[in-house]
Amino acid sequence: MALLSPLDLLPNRSSGADEWVEFHKILNKSLPRKESNALWVKAWSKRGSNYANTRHLRVYMEKKGVKIDTNSWQNIQDASADLQDSIGSIFKTGKYITYGIIAVVLVTGTVFLWNIAKAPLSLIPAGRVAKGFKGASRGRRLR
Repeated sequence: MALLSPLDLLPNRSSGADEWVEFHKILNKSLPRKESNALWVKAWSKRGSNYANTRHLRVYMEKKGVKIDTNSWQNIQDASADLQDSIGSIFKTGKYITYGIIAVVLVTGTVFLWNIAKAPLSLIPAGRVAKGFKGASRGRRLR
């Protein structure tokens, strides 16, 4: 069984973004990073297509040190995706803050109810209630 060369797996114009990512990974396994990036850019410039130029591919290649040219529409798509990611992280943080507040309220309520259950009369002593009735009547008899 013969080993395949990375050039045997060279994507063509109808290849999708995943095939281009896979091609780059194979190049990275067999060549140093600088050479694999240079060979990938050369292949992309001859065989790349707008069909394969997705956000996934651009983000992956940018992490690997290669910037793929984009048009205005792709820039708008990337900006919108970045905005969605930011909003999502804000809501994720808000969700955890909400969980924290709910936990504090539940713990406080549980402790309060526990203390009432242990000593229900200690919450409002009977003497205070009686004083309140006397103060309300101001010495008059209640009928």
